[in-house]
Amino acid sequence: MPLLENAYLYAGAHKTSMLQDRKARRSSETAYIGGAIVRLGEQSGVSAPVLNALTTPASAPIQ
Repeated sequence: MPLLENAYLYAGAHKTSMLQDRKARRSSETAYIGGAIVRLGEQSGVSAPVLNALTTPASAPIQ
């Protein structure tokens, strides 16, 4: 897997925005965007169970 190994070398100390948000005790964009889509779906009578399942942990209070 040379390509994957190469990716790890170039990523270095990079941290995803979600990890940065969690470490800084901020809500992530997943909570904002996913939560908005789930709420709009509910208002329109459309369920989004998978997105809701993914968004709920991202919206949990940071301890």
